[in-house]
Amino acid sequence: MQVYGILGHPVAHSRSPAMQRAAFDALGIAAHYDHFDILPTDLATFMQQVREEKIAGLSVTIPHKIEITQYLDEIDSAAQAIGAVNTVYWQGDQLVGTNTDWQGAVDALEEIEKIAGKEIAVLGTGGAARAVVYGLQQRGAGQIYVFGRDEAKLAGLATDFGIETAPWDHFVTFEPDIVIHATPLGLAGEHELASPISPGYFRFRQPLVYDLIYSPAETLLLREAAIAGCRTLGGLGMFVRQGAAQFTIWTGKDAPVELMQQVAKKQL
Repeated sequence: MQVYGILGHPVAHSRSPAMQRAAFDALGIAAHYDHFDILPTDLATFMQQVREEKIAGLSVTIPHKIEITQYLDEIDSAAQAIGAVNTVYWQGDQLVGTNTDWQGAVDALEEIEKIAGKEIAVLGTGGAARAVVYGLQQRGAGQIYVFGRDEAKLAGLATDFGIETAPWDHFVTFEPDIVIHATPLGLAGEHELASPISPGYFRFRQPLVYDLIYSPAETLLLREAAIAGCRTLGGLGMFVRQGAAQFTIWTGKDAPVELMQQVAKKQL
């Protein structure tokens, strides 16, 4: 039986195992998907274990998405552009890193709205924002603007992707077709009652509002946008589709996306 798993710290809360196990079972694949809760100081030892035991594939999450690159034989172009790895797989005897976050983000969005030619605002400058920008460019988005508070990261995005960037508070003057929120504001727990956008913004603007957060299923941002008449999209679809893309990379088979969505939703 092949072994897969999610690598991070902490990872006990992850919904990935239930979702991936259901997919393996549905297709009759003899595989197990586990939690690998590994401290940063133990990453080198764990990656040696991956090679020795031939662990078949990994989903990678915080805090290892960047550090893991030094233990891989190859990093593909998507992961290089985004600057992070969320998927590890074997190609012959080589361990390869890629990133499926971008694919999950744009596949979920394109289920309700075409990206090509659209003017899009991305809020945030971290790894999720970089993945989204990469994905939007792959799907032919029109003008992309990124708004954030970290000047160095804004400069990096402008250089790496050739896009327009601006300080966070400049967003209030912008009227895009789509707004994509890619920060932790609104995440279940400490930030749940926070929103990156004042509800007053939506009085005269009604963009499609896409929040990459999937827990809670409806963030404060999405509730306020919906009340104002905006179409909204939460992050569960991105989570499912990035996992489905991983499944296909590992197995070479089409992932049972609807089943994975049902399982992930139930987990929430």
